[in-house]
Amino acid sequence: MTDKNAMLRLFIALEIPQELRRALNRYEKELPFWKWTPGDRMHMTMRFIGDTSPGAADRLIDAFSSGMDGLRKVRFTYTGYRFFPSERKASVLAVTMQCSHAFEELKSRVDDVVLAGLNLPKENRPFLPHITIMRMNRPPVAFDLQRIRKWADAMPKLPEPFAQKIIVFRSELKKSGAVYTPLAEHDLDF
Repeated sequence: MTDKNAMLRLFIALEIPQELRRALNRYEKELPFWKWTPGDRMHMTMRFIGDTSPGAADRLIDAFSSGMDGLRKVRFTYTGYRFFPSERKASVLAVTMQCSHAFEELKSRVDDVVLAGLNLPKENRPFLPHITIMRMNRPPVAFDLQRIRKWADAMPKLPEPFAQKIIVFRSELKKSGAVYTPLAEHDLDF
């Protein structure tokens, strides 16, 4: 039985189109030395919310359900790669994306929904659209970095599909990795 008062770890993300997930997963064998993000867990976080009470989660879902109408689909365009938090101390490798003009409107609406549902203001830091593709247990050594740079420089053109769905996810951290459960979904309209 689950605890009805347990905090829920929440975030809002764009669903990555299957076509792009398949294209990114093709490279898993070329960079086998870190833990690759499974295709079904790939997403683009629009807003990380964190621990939230069940009542507050309900308010967020209500605001999300009523506040996401009339938004356009978002096109993904690959622009490169980035290490987080830095190349020297990397724990994550992500592909960076340039998104269509519809993205800015969607990001603004997500911030409005979070403000309305949870009274959390817009984040002050700049937003960098990215998709996490690998996680590392240790920072990369020089040889790893050379392989990643060579791989990224040789990457053929990735597909540029439209994201068609935005989702409120619950994230549960387990030894086997994060488990993402959709709590609310909204199809982008046109």
